Amino acid sequence: MKRNAINRIIIWSLVLVILLGLLLLGLNWRGGLFGITEIEATEAHDIGNSSSISATVIKDSWLLNSPAPDAQQKSHLSSGTAVHVTRQELINGSQWAYVDSPDSGWIAAENLRLEDSVSGDSFWRIDGAAQFSADIQEIEIDWVSGNIRLVPANVSHIEVSESGKDTSKYPMICQQDGRTLKIEYCKNTTFGDLKNLKFSKDLNILVPMDWSGRAVKVDAASAKLSVQDLTIQEVDIDTASGACQFDSCTVDTLDIDTASGDIYFEGSLNRLDCDSASAGVQAVLDNVPYEIDIDTASGGLELFLPEDAGFSVKMDTMSGKFDSTLTYTTKNGRYVRGNGACIIDMISMSGSVTIRSK
Repeated sequence: MKRNAINRIIIWSLVLVILLGLLLLGLNWRGGLFGITEIEATEAHDIGNSSSISATVIKDSWLLNSPAPDAQQKSHLSSGTAVHVTRQELINGSQWAYVDSPDSGWIAAENLRLEDSVSGDSFWRIDGAAQFSADIQEIEIDWVSGNIRLVPANVSHIEVSESGKDTSKYPMICQQDGRTLKIEYCKNTTFGDLKNLKFSKDLNILVPMDWSGRAVKVDAASAKLSVQDLTIQEVDIDTASGACQFDSCTVDTLDIDTASGDIYFEGSLNRLDCDSASAGVQAVLDNVPYEIDIDTASGGLELFLPEDAGFSVKMDTMSGKFDSTLTYTTKNGRYVRGNGACIIDMISMSGSVTIRSK
C-alpha cells in the first residue's frame, strides 16, 4: 500500500479507461471474451417431473409413501443402492427426492448423492433453491449483477436461493467441496455475457443464527452485497461497481478491491485494506481497529470511532484533507491522537480522511 501516489493515479486512470472500453464492447458484441455458454436447467440438477437423474444412496434409508419423516415405510434401501430421481420437493425446510427405481417412493435428499456431482458431495437444486450443511466455513461467490444478501435466519442448514429473470435458462451453480461452498452466477462464466446484463439475478444466502465463518469471498461485476449480524474472520471482495454494506457485523480482516463500489461497515473490525478508484468508505466502529490502508484516486474515508480511541494517520495525497472532531497533534508528518493504536495510511490524489466520535 505504500506506493507513490501519482503512479497509482495513472494506473487507476488506465484501468478505468480499459473497463469502460470493455463494457461498451460487451454491450454491442455477443460471445468473444465475455461469451457465455447456454445450459439446460437439468445440468444444475433442476429436475422436472418428466426428467430423471441417477443417484446413489449414501446412508441406509427407508423409502416412504410421502415426503414426511413419519410417513408409512414402503421398503428399505441400503447404502450403495443405485436409484433414479424424478422429482424433488422442499417441504418445511427439508429436501425430499422421489425415486422410481428400484422401487417408487420418497427419500430424504440428504441421504443421496447425484452421480454427476462434480465434487462428489450431495447437491440439490429445487426451483432456484439449494440446501447445504451448516458445517460449511467458507463461502465463495462468483456473481455478475443483482443483489447478494447473506444473513442469519431461523434455519438449521445453509439455504441458497436465487430469483430474477431467466433463472431457469441460466441457473446458478452450487458446489460443496469439503467445508467450502462455491456459488456461481451460471455455468462457464466469471462475468457472464455483458449483453445479457439486461437481466440480473438476486442471490439470497441464509445461515443458522449461531453460524460464524472462516471466510467469505465475493468476485462480482456490479452486484450489490449486503451482510447482516454475522461474525466472519476474513472477507475478501473484488468488484467493479457494486456497493457493499455490512450491518452489525464482526470481521477481523476486510479486504476490498473495487473501482467505484462504495463501502459501508457498522460493527467491529480489526483490519481494513481498500484499493479503489473512487469508492468511498464509511465505517462506524464499536472498537478501535489495528490497521486501515486506503489506496484510491478520489475515494474518501469517513471513520466513526469510540471517543477514547487513539489513532495515527499518514496521508500521501495531492489535495486530500484530514479532519477530526477528536483532538490530535501533528508529529513526523502524521496526525496523532492518544496512543496512536489505530494506524491509518491513505494514498490518494484527492481523497480525504475524516474521523469523528461515535
